[in-house]
Amino acid sequence: MSNAREIAQLGSVPSGRRNLIINGAMVIDQRNSGSSVALSGSAKFSADRFKCYGGVSGSTSTAQQVADAPAGFTNSLKYSCGTGVSVTGSDYASFVQAIEGYNSAHLNWGTSDAKNVVLSFWVKSTLTGDFSINVQNNGNARSFVTQYTINSANTWEHKTIQIPGDTSGTWLTNNSAGIYVNWDMGFGYGSTATANSWQSGDLRYITGSVKINETSGASLNITGVQLEVGSVATEFEHRSYGEELALCERYYQLSGGTGKANSATNGASLYCFFKTPMRATPTATINNGTYSFAEFGRAQANITSISATFMAKSYSIGVVIVTSDTGLTTGTFSATFGDAFAFNAEL
Repeated sequence: MSNAREIAQLGSVPSGRRNLIINGAMVIDQRNSGSSVALSGSAKFSADRFKCYGGVSGSTSTAQQVADAPAGFTNSLKYSCGTGVSVTGSDYASFVQAIEGYNSAHLNWGTSDAKNVVLSFWVKSTLTGDFSINVQNNGNARSFVTQYTINSANTWEHKTIQIPGDTSGTWLTNNSAGIYVNWDMGFGYGSTATANSWQSGDLRYITGSVKINETSGASLNITGVQLEVGSVATEFEHRSYGEELALCERYYQLSGGTGKANSATNGASLYCFFKTPMRATPTATINNGTYSFAEFGRAQANITSISATFMAKSYSIGVVIVTSDTGLTTGTFSATFGDAFAFNAEL
């Protein structure tokens, strides 16, 4: 690629927002506050925006935001294998970030004007060798599979991967997932013998790659993850904590509400306003912990479940059902709840 072409591509991204990855420095962990997360086949989030999978039969694994990082960073996302087993068949274990189509639309993938990108990140592992990483579209019909090499165990190393723009396939440009970036910890399917080129199909790894889930006690950390237009990795784009948190809150956020008792004997209407407009209509659950309110002159009652009716992406109206108190009367309860509810609109 010529310097002129590269400069043109770099210039196509608004200044101050080069990195398509959100929370690449692993500083936001709204769900767990740094606690370890036991992984299984379903997606779990440790650091915000990074899905963590541990779907390897017979193996145990965890993910955690930890205070272990190279110079210039404070946190990383750590994948740890407890019991290692041979990865086969439909097994899958990985770190994944889904990039929203609105944020990747300017890449023009799927057209003749597709732009090249470069992925860079810091990595440390107890194991050495060649590890697989892949980039895919929504639907996993287009795949770019490559490897990066860890040379020294337990040592932070910086990796750079050049990815040509894909001129084929369907790449969504709306509020659905536009691009998936996958770090292989234990894929048992989707092997490919062809590296560093776009291919059709759901392809995940290169045969012979190291898989963390096959070694008991093995671990791998990543941080400083950046995906940007061009062919040269630039210095990591550190955003303010507030900006990074707001970007994460588009997909997941904690919020409270204000409300009063309604005519139901065990319910109360709450008005919950989102801190950041969300990507899509979210699901609502009670945040970790026990929350309660007290009606005037009555004992506290625990909030046991909620059902929410969302009026817009910018705010919601929910109904809290309190099964432990069946004597509420209209208008006698008034309270404010801080971060009592979790709203999820993840890709």
